[in-house]
Amino acid sequence: MRRMILLVSTMAAFLFFSALLSDVYGDTLNFTKTTESTHVRDETWPSFTASKPGFYVNGWPGFVLSYPSDWVGEPPDEPWEFFRATAPGRFQSPNLVVCVFSFQEPLGWAVADLVSYIERIGSRPRVVYERPTRLWDGTGAYEAEIAWVYGATGAWINTFLLAAKIENIQIQITLHDKRGEIGEDLKAIAYSLKLKPGKEEPFQVPEDVQALIRGWSKAMADHDMKAVMGFYSDEYIHDARTKKAEGEFLKSIMPGITSFNLTITAFESMGDKAWLTGFIEGDFGRAIGLPEQVFMENGQEPLGTLQIIKEKGEWKWYGNHKQDREPSLMEGLMVNLLGGGR
Repeated sequence: MRRMILLVSTMAAFLFFSALLSDVYGDTLNFTKTTESTHVRDETWPSFTASKPGFYVNGWPGFVLSYPSDWVGEPPDEPWEFFRATAPGRFQSPNLVVCVFSFQEPLGWAVADLVSYIERIGSRPRVVYERPTRLWDGTGAYEAEIAWVYGATGAWINTFLLAAKIENIQIQITLHDKRGEIGEDLKAIAYSLKLKPGKEEPFQVPEDVQALIRGWSKAMADHDMKAVMGFYSDEYIHDARTKKAEGEFLKSIMPGITSFNLTITAFESMGDKAWLTGFIEGDFGRAIGLPEQVFMENGQEPLGTLQIIKEKGEWKWYGNHKQDREPSLMEGLMVNLLGGGR
């Protein structure tokens, strides 16, 4: 309903991949080398707040990705984008985009999904190749390369896609380059993707944090705007959106929510602030008459990393305090569920 790798086998690609991981991860992770690949030891999985230049950690679903440490992080362009980074220089190419979203269809559908999105922002997409593949740990995946013309400049761009899934959540790694055919160095970035092993269970957060989650979820499902906004700090700012602006947005989408729950899978606190991650699930869209295929009953959507603050003994939503305008959690969720995504 929306949006939308042959293993890198040459010795040059393998050496680049190994060097890239060693340089980026440093002491954060330990490695064991085999004849096939480099593996992250699961017992040293990094915190979901451990992202740094050259190293991206996703909270839920858990995965890590390495990229050149001199690349510059940028605000995502779309609600389903969780991370974006670009090589230094005025041409802003190549660049990396990480997308995470619920996806019921087989992995191979990711190619048509990406082509459909490209047609919105460019033209003349041509699939150079597509094929099933595996990540370095043996996980099934799908890769493709697409050549297309970017609408704003008329320049030809080549895009490499690596798609993998954790249950019904798809992870799409794309690398875009204006220089032509995607090189092994860029493919190695995509193949640094490592999925967190095992099933992530709900995390038992402290009772006072649970009070925030339960109260906010119930107020959202009850369409009680006054109660909803009582769970926001007056200092709330998320991607340049103030508390007032967030309230106006939530009010506009409230009729489309018929059930609403948060499940937390990781939590870290430091003083009067804390960070959490997990997923949101519920029933969206039925109340405003959307067709069944536009939403997934009791479906799950990733939360990303959220920040809360304790004020006068109570936890409240605090936002990421970024001044750059990006889609909020609920905006991204509803854009996806209403069919405006890829």
